[in-house]
Amino acid sequence: MPRRSLRRGAPARSRSDALWDELRDCHRRIRAELGAVVMRRGIYLSEYRALGVLQNGPRAPSEVAERLGFTPASMTDLASQLVDRGWAERRPNPQDRRSHLLRVTRTGRWIYARARREYRARLAEVYGTLSPSARSALGRGLRELRRQLDLREPVVRAVPGKTHPPGRSSSARRAHPRTSSGRPRYARG
Repeated sequence: MPRRSLRRGAPARSRSDALWDELRDCHRRIRAELGAVVMRRGIYLSEYRALGVLQNGPRAPSEVAERLGFTPASMTDLASQLVDRGWAERRPNPQDRRSHLLRVTRTGRWIYARARREYRARLAEVYGTLSPSARSALGRGLRELRRQLDLREPVVRAVPGKTHPPGRSSSARRAHPRTSSGRPRYARG
């Protein structure tokens, strides 16, 4: 029989639940602090992170989105923000003329460098509150967790309420409108 918590009838939280809650809470709080630090320079944390990816050269928006864990729609909006603010520019992709690359501008490099100094200082301050042995143990634990996660099968993002097989695009899952003859309306030929 599962252990019960102090709340009547509620099952006790497992150690895994508690650890996940701690990781999530620390992440949320550190992210909020870093966001406040870069915001003092007039830049959102998502913009800062995207500019960081672009520091090493032009990238396709899809590559930036993948590195940051953003959806394509979010990345489209973010790319427009960066371009509108003059921190990045769109350039034709030499390997694929149908697409473009994002390239950081001189102003984007400058704003990123200014925010980066404060970002790094705040991270050092946050991690500096830990003893050297606690910092080392945290680093070892997180590296081991990442190593174990890397050994697992990649996870396909699930969409609530969808039962489609993984690997199919969302457009392939949609029912296409049909003509009176039963052919898909948008079919060629």
